[in-house]
Amino acid sequence: MFRETERLQIKRFLKECIIVDVNSSIKEYAIDIRKKYSLKLPDCIIAATAKQLKVPLISADKEFSKVDDMEIIFYQK
Repeated sequence: MFRETERLQIKRFLKECIIVDVNSSIKEYAIDIRKKYSLKLPDCIIAATAKQLKVPLISADKEFSKVDDMEIIFYQK
């Protein structure tokens, strides 16, 4: 259970986030990524969204190291 301060921090953070709907382009990228790299579907959608938006994917998930046709920045936990 979150404390009130944590809940407020999360709400402030989420106000700064941009929500991106999964469109047909992202779906096609996700299908291609799934076929080519056998990632889990949620990871494919994340990677496809980054690719469609032309932004680097920032993740600590080493599974994304399979993907070699987009910019991925790995960070240490």
